[in-house]
Amino acid sequence: MQNTPTVAVIVNKNARWANDRLLVKLSRILPDDAIYPTETFDEAERAMDDILLKGYDIVFSGGGDGTIVSTLSIMRKKMNELKDRGIHVLRPPVGILKLGTGNAWAWAVGMKDGLGQLEHVVNGGYFSIYRYPLVEVNELLCPFAGVGWDGQILNDYYDVNEKLSDTPLKRFVGSLYGYFLAVFTRTIPRAIREKSFPEITVRFTGDKLYKPTRDGDYFSITDMGSDIIYKGPASIASSSTIPYFGYAFRAFPHADRVRGTMHLRIANLEVGESLLNLWQLWKGTYRSPKVIDFITDRVELTFDRELPLQVGGDPMGYTDRVVFSVPDLTAKVIAFWGR
Repeated sequence: MQNTPTVAVIVNKNARWANDRLLVKLSRILPDDAIYPTETFDEAERAMDDILLKGYDIVFSGGGDGTIVSTLSIMRKKMNELKDRGIHVLRPPVGILKLGTGNAWAWAVGMKDGLGQLEHVVNGGYFSIYRYPLVEVNELLCPFAGVGWDGQILNDYYDVNEKLSDTPLKRFVGSLYGYFLAVFTRTIPRAIREKSFPEITVRFTGDKLYKPTRDGDYFSITDMGSDIIYKGPASIASSSTIPYFGYAFRAFPHADRVRGTMHLRIANLEVGESLLNLWQLWKGTYRSPKVIDFITDRVELTFDRELPLQVGGDPMGYTDRVVFSVPDLTAKVIAFWGR
């Protein structure tokens, strides 16, 4: 885009780096009435109503991955409400202002410079718009979701942050080190105590199903004797439409292979094997019979016990059943590849 766009920013004031100093910096880039600080879901809904009715060209969402989930879900809800009232508005692309911790989507779209890239867009600088498919879980739109260890890690991370929020360690636990602290002091000891993985059943309920190959290709699965594509133990079952899981952790290397699909990854790795191969797992290059990958558009997962669920990097309680699907709706996201 070459013309100077109109830009609004929704700031989640609960995000790690959202504070009054940030709002002052934003006011030097944007008019005050284009900045929407929010602390509750209701405030975010009112902000989105105003943004859509004013017809901004671009909406930047300031927060972590959970904030992006809320922004996209609220945008869909409000656009449907306006449509029911006979008001048709264009869906604006979403920019990402990383203010959280993991910021997986910011990694995926090259959003590294924060306010500098926001100002670049506001001043009419060049950027790309990429259409991302989304994962839908419990009516929430997100870039990734999962059950098992990833959900447990987030539960443990939030618990550690809450317990240390009023101590000198607050800044330390609010970073990548906080994740490692939660993993090594809570998640791993719990996994060792449990000794056995939950049993999961994965049913293919969509239209697209592919299997990645070791050489980087993939093939379509068409001849199935059953709709059950996996049944057995698993420490994690996650899906994503972007490669990253925050901090450049390339957990889903097949996420952007086929339009309109997600990468479904099921693993039953022991704690020791995961730690020994952490770097390869981080880079997305680890291969093992215990890591099962599919590229698909809809699956239903059931478990023999309730497991922790995370949606877009936020813990969402426990469940014994979940559906991961890729809706027709795509998210138009501002990207800065190659910058």
